[in-house]
Amino acid sequence: MKDKKKVFGIVLVVIGLLVIIISAGIKINSMNTEKRLREEYEQALNDLQKGTDEQGESDSKLGFENEDVNAIGIMVIPKINVKVLVTEGTEDEKLKYYVGHFENTALPGEKGNFAVAGHRNYIYNEMFRDVNQLEQGDDIIVRTAKGEFTYKVKEQKVIEPTDVQILDPTDDATVTLVTCTIGGKQRLIVTGELEK
Repeated sequence: MKDKKKVFGIVLVVIGLLVIIISAGIKINSMNTEKRLREEYEQALNDLQKGTDEQGESDSKLGFENEDVNAIGIMVIPKINVKVLVTEGTEDEKLKYYVGHFENTALPGEKGNFAVAGHRNYIYNEMFRDVNQLEQGDDIIVRTAKGEFTYKVKEQKVIEPTDVQILDPTDDATVTLVTCTIGGKQRLIVTGELEK
């Protein structure tokens, strides 16, 4: 009887270690995938800007192509040390690695609601883990092929997952960050306005 308990205990410890190792591997993979593509995109943005400076004008053609990722910009949130690639779409597979732009919302710098979603959990890339620390006046910066846009945080609130009106168009150029609350039952929303 004691031997069975001992074997059972060892099996549980091994299973626990495997779960921890696999979770760490998934997280490291998602972080590395995002970082690699973000750096490629950032290099393409820098090359585009360099070409603009040298020639005095630009055709706004970004030298970044990836079949799986339709990147639209890089989001930087200095207060919480976030620098992440923003892709088109909010499918689960994209949100494992990047921040996703809600289709049919405005693009960065445009009049309307530029709305994005990002993970806050501990399994995948947790780009929005600390968005709850953002306060009124904090910067949310988005770099795209069309320029750099700085939004100022206006407010933060918690809503139900069914409150989708948060994605509705706005009269001014705004940004909306959407992520889960701890526990995932509600959504934490941070909104901001484009700095004029």
